Amino acid sequence: GSSTIGEVDEHLPKVRMQHQPILPMKSRTTMQRHSSRMQDDFATYDSQPPDELDKPARKKRSLGWMPGVLRLLGVGMLLLAIVMLVPVAAPRIAGFETYAVETASMNPTIPVGALVVVQPEGAADLVEGDIVAYQRGDVVIVHRVVANQVVEGYLTTKGDANELEDQEPVRYESVIGSVVFSVPYLGTFGGILTTIEGKIYFALFIVAALLMIILASQLAAKRDFLQQD
Repeated sequence: GSSTIGEVDEHLPKVRMQHQPILPMKSRTTMQRHSSRMQDDFATYDSQPPDELDKPARKKRSLGWMPGVLRLLGVGMLLLAIVMLVPVAAPRIAGFETYAVETASMNPTIPVGALVVVQPEGAADLVEGDIVAYQRGDVVIVHRVVANQVVEGYLTTKGDANELEDQEPVRYESVIGSVVFSVPYLGTFGGILTTIEGKIYFALFIVAALLMIILASQLAAKRDFLQQD
């Protein structure tokens, strides 16, 4: 009935021993190092203030409106430059002359600083009420025709703001032409463009507008890239 030494009792439960593999010292050291690094990363994340964690979201929000604002400013500056340049340059291209008004003798019809566009026209064809541009010495004068003495070959003129007619008659050969239209304030701008400094400033204004539009496109592309993350 009793089992002898060296024999196995078949009635006893059999136990299968599972031995845990013993890792080499190097592997255990590597695992400990990775575990320590993960703990440090969690500690760093937990220690970051809310403002630091919210930086990517705030960056996306700022990139959301900034491209549109820059593009709006750039396009607006370009449109302003075109609006100011066309009345100054286009008449000259079409064969008209442009002048800036520097005195108030034609107020309120043509104020100081206005740009007048003059069409070449024969003096004999001018009638009473026309506004004429004529040369007197080195100065161009813009006044209204009061009378046209065709036989004598001269005009009688007067400024709208003046009480008396001009004392000196205007000879036909001094007439440049008749005023087609005038644009307030643009005469001052046209005068600036006739100087080297004015041309440089205007060119820089155009370059700044173009740079704003380019920057807006780059920021919009960056915003779209961040939104994909």
